[in-house]
Amino acid sequence: NLEENNVTAYDLDYIITPILDLDFNSLYPSAFCGIYNKNNLYTGGMMYMVGRVTKHIKVRESNDQEYRDNKRKEMMNIINSEDRFSEEKGYYLWLLIDYCHFIIDVVDEIVLFTKHTAFKSFVEIIAEKRYQAMKEGNQAKQLYFKNIVNSSHGADGQNNEKFDKIGIYNKQYTFLKQLNKGFTITRKICDDRYLVSINPDSFSAHKCSQESIFTQDNSKFWYLCFIYFFLYKCIDMNRVHFCCMDTDSMYLAISDSTIEGYKQQFKHVIKDQKFWDEHCKKWLPWDGCTITEEKKLLGCAIESQREISFAQLQNAILQLMGRLMMQQE
Repeated sequence: NLEENNVTAYDLDYIITPILDLDFNSLYPSAFCGIYNKNNLYTGGMMYMVGRVTKHIKVRESNDQEYRDNKRKEMMNIINSEDRFSEEKGYYLWLLIDYCHFIIDVVDEIVLFTKHTAFKSFVEIIAEKRYQAMKEGNQAKQLYFKNIVNSSHGADGQNNEKFDKIGIYNKQYTFLKQLNKGFTITRKICDDRYLVSINPDSFSAHKCSQESIFTQDNSKFWYLCFIYFFLYKCIDMNRVHFCCMDTDSMYLAISDSTIEGYKQQFKHVIKDQKFWDEHCKKWLPWDGCTITEEKKLLGCAIESQREISFAQLQNAILQLMGRLMMQQE
């Protein structure tokens, strides 16, 4: 509560029964495949990738306040314009603005790109080859195709060594390195030895860096779509707890029936059955589905179901230790 400057915690009368581990199927290829999915509320249900640069606007250093104000106004008009979908500007940003009340006060630079779905056929062909290998039980072959499609978006964008040059220097050289305009941070590691981090002015890349960056941007967008446009729409989230969330997976603690065991998934926490029936098969597998349907792009697979998670066990141990320490005091 920002007005009262405090945080309120609620204890709900629900008993956690199963732990559900959900994993997005090839999230990065899903993010750049350009396949239609009705759960995407933007650009006709398809996530586009960036192409060539069409416009680059930047507020350059100037003493002219009117110039800076006009440039920032131009960029804000682009972000908030009705035709913002005519070019690739970032799904993640749209979602934050439209649904999370994200407010942009100042913009110093903006780059616009064309949009395309040129990778669609490549992803679909490799994915189909992987499904076939899984049907044949050929583990090595399916991993081969999985690695091809998962790494194809551009390893250059994930290689931090390109963006952050780290060196170890003595005190004298550390002082000189700190004068570099790309200097970011210094950390002392021992006597007369310092760890210095510098962002280079440029780096070489073998693939289009914008493809890699927007793939990760689209993947975050799709991750949030599953949560806000599916789970929150049809699931009683008072009975669901996010135990752990990773780049392409999540562990959910669910308060289901205490009688049926832990393999219930979302069976007893559905609040909108009609919405669930219309959308669940686009996201999740179901009993009797094929391998292709289970591992479909833009969908999630159920990696495991269990009665307890290590995160919960760790919290329980910490709480127990805290109580024991209080009793000793």
